[in-house]
Amino acid sequence: MRKKEITLLVLTGFVIIGVMGLVSAEILISQPSGEYNIGDGFNFTITLSPVIDTSDFFEASLVCGLREAEVYKSPASVSGGEQKTFLIEGKFDSFLVGTLSGICLIKSKYGDEEVRGQTFELTKGVRVTLEIGGFVFDPGEGIPVSGTAYKNTGDELDGFVDISLGGLNTSSSSSRVVDGRFALNFTIPWDAPAGDYNLVTRAYDSDSSGEVMNEGILYEGIKIRQVVSDVGIAVNEQTFVPGSELIYTIMIYDQSGITIDDDLEVMIFTPENEIFFRDLVKSGVANRFETFTNYSSGYWTIDTSSGDVKGERTFYIEEIEKIEFELQNTTLIIRNVGNVRYTSPLRVTIGGVEEIVNVDLAIYEEGRFRLSAPDGEYDIGIGEGEDLENVGTTFLTGNAIGIDAIKGFGFGGITIMIWLIVLIILGIVALLLYRKIRKKPFIGKMPKIVKGFGGGVVKARKAQDVKVAEEGDVGGISGEIDSGKKQESSIVALKIKNMAQVGEKGRIALDGALLKAKQSKAKIYSSEDYRLIIFAPVLTGERDNSLDALKTAQEIKEDLDNYNSEEEKKISFGVGVHVGDLIVERKEGKFKFTSLGNTINGAKSLAGRSGKNVGLTKELHGKVVGKVKSEKQPGENFWRLKGITDRSKYEAFVDKFLEKQI
Repeated sequence: MRKKEITLLVLTGFVIIGVMGLVSAEILISQPSGEYNIGDGFNFTITLSPVIDTSDFFEASLVCGLREAEVYKSPASVSGGEQKTFLIEGKFDSFLVGTLSGICLIKSKYGDEEVRGQTFELTKGVRVTLEIGGFVFDPGEGIPVSGTAYKNTGDELDGFVDISLGGLNTSSSSSRVVDGRFALNFTIPWDAPAGDYNLVTRAYDSDSSGEVMNEGILYEGIKIRQVVSDVGIAVNEQTFVPGSELIYTIMIYDQSGITIDDDLEVMIFTPENEIFFRDLVKSGVANRFETFTNYSSGYWTIDTSSGDVKGERTFYIEEIEKIEFELQNTTLIIRNVGNVRYTSPLRVTIGGVEEIVNVDLAIYEEGRFRLSAPDGEYDIGIGEGEDLENVGTTFLTGNAIGIDAIKGFGFGGITIMIWLIVLIILGIVALLLYRKIRKKPFIGKMPKIVKGFGGGVVKARKAQDVKVAEEGDVGGISGEIDSGKKQESSIVALKIKNMAQVGEKGRIALDGALLKAKQSKAKIYSSEDYRLIIFAPVLTGERDNSLDALKTAQEIKEDLDNYNSEEEKKISFGVGVHVGDLIVERKEGKFKFTSLGNTINGAKSLAGRSGKNVGLTKELHGKVVGKVKSEKQPGENFWRLKGITDRSKYEAFVDKFLEKQI
């Protein structure tokens, strides 16, 4: 053999020996699953196959990033060319892995050889799904909640679930998670402010020591409504002297104590629990209620509500004795304008001569006294104590100074018998009329023809003064009702107190004001100094015409007030509005009516007493309470119109409120 060949064989032998020394053992690690959750079990097989006989420690570690934890270590002796397999099993619990997680692998070391296995993910993740019964909730409302919780590996979670309201420092509701499912009822805190929130759901499990191993959190958006929880009423005083002013403010609070701006109805009740005042007010705004000296003494109540939440506040009106005096020619008038019965002697002086008058007057009552003295002019004074009030000077006649009470109708002697007979007759007539009306409605022809208040022809029922009007006959109403039906109608009476002085220009202004009624489909009639405006359902097509009649009356008053502010010849007028029954007929394009009871006269009488205001009778006031602003005329049984509430501006509020309830 040549020298070169021998040298090559020697080198090859050294290389083989060297390689055998470097690769002392082969290590094979079994393939892991792609993902594990904390707490999951694992098992790996690691096979050692050394080239030469090897005795050393066999080690296995869990490596996650730059951190690792030893999971197995044992001495091992393996003959060269043989194989030895190790089974490594356990759980990825906190004892073994601590806080390790993420992308991990198993690293094995034996002798001089070190091998890294395939990577896998060690996760703490839990996938949570949630089902809730709605999106918008009221404070204090219970929410049914159900859902699922699965580990990232797809295994069902057995653990717990906590549900809380994000952004609020409130306790959570908890339940068990069994086989990946849970269900519970979560209650919204009763004082949770209105707004948008996250319903936070946390599902997790734990080891035997209570340490959390896996968890998942889900955020689900919900909305909490703003609801009224309290209505408060503040007043400037708790006790009032009649004649002073009450200032009250309505406050509305939501569930968290935040004030709400809203409109709501307010009612003020008398001590007898009768509605005295009604209005629509805005929360947070001070309102004024003026009291008068004749308002009843006792506890009055302010009552309001917003939805189902009511607010109430009482205030006390004290007792007050108060009288007013008036001298009309030779008559001294003493009125009780206080709120209790007035019983006290009064000192009256006539030209310096003092007389004592014993007065006993109920609330609203007045006493009249005729003054007499030798012919001449005298100063009249009156008072309770030392101080006297001078009520005026008047011319008196008589033989001596004296004060005599002016009595009403007498009830002595034969007079009482006459009054008893009259009352008995009136009672019989009323009973007969009631029975006749109760049996059947008024339909059909009337048997008798009498003159109407405009000079026309009217058919009348027995013992009844009726007035029939025909459409288009202004100044003289004529016609007759063949058949008709009773309808509740609203009447506006305009009294012109100085018709002869208004002149042509004033009459034109008057006619222009009355056009307001024509636009409302009402009919206008003339009766001496009165203009009567009829609002009947058969004319307007509306069942209740009370508010339209008031609006027309207010517009007529405003037109005449404007005329009076510019012209020298003023129109002296009064307006009264009443509601009552009419027998009406519309036939062949003509409208006829018959007044029952005091339907017409009630409106006319009020027009004469209302001054320059629009007066409401008690019957009409009862139909429009809450729709208009009115004030009871002191000492009278009618109301003065202060304004008509325009409810159109509240329509947007009502629509918005209804939307909140959906």
